Amino acid sequence: CGFSARTMALAYGGCYFCFSFWLFMVTFLQHHDHGTLVYDDSDWSFLKGAFETVDRTYGFGLDQLHHHISDGHVVHHLFFTQVPHYNLPKATEAVAPLLKKAGVYKKVTHDNYLRDFWRTFTTCNFTGWKWANGKSN
Repeated sequence: CGFSARTMALAYGGCYFCFSFWLFMVTFLQHHDHGTLVYDDSDWSFLKGAFETVDRTYGFGLDQLHHHISDGHVVHHLFFTQVPHYNLPKATEAVAPLLKKAGVYKKVTHDNYLRDFWRTFTTCNFTGWKWANGKSN
């Protein structure tokens, strides 16, 4: 068959890199944005953390491919044991107006998610965090 490390790297390396990058990017964007706050151990709670997640719509059928974990991420964090992924759109539609009214709902619709990732990744890092308790970086 002619198996070698080079053959394996050529066959799987690019696919593995693309998958790993995509998983990292989507996870990062679900939990970081310019409007999110950072909590330390003294003031963090599960509910506060859930309200700091971000619903992101990617379009191009990607939301369906992700089983709506990206565009229903806030509801996923709030009701992860009660709402299966295939019901996230319905649950988000029901809960989002209440969260908007309370001022705790964050949603981003991407027209260029790679640009948005780069912008968020380079500015929402250890030096650009907004601490919930007002401490500085």
